Amino acid sequence: MESIIETFQGKPVIVFFNKTDVANQEQLERAERLFGQSLKISASRGEGLDAMMESIKRGLEASSRHPRLAP
Repeated sequence: MESIIETFQGKPVIVFFNKTDVANQEQLERAERLFGQSLKISASRGEGLDAMMESIKRGLEASSRHPRLAP
């Protein structure tokens, strides 16, 4: 997991954790410590999906206001 964190360090990232309906509290807390702010979803139960879509929408809107030039 640490290599994933290093890969995206300094870049805008939205972190989602799926299957939170089967994760225990310790697993969720560890994920929060490793990745910081994140959204927890359960696709099978439909929990957190609206928040996930809204987060993606905000991220796309923000990135379109600040386009990056390719090197």
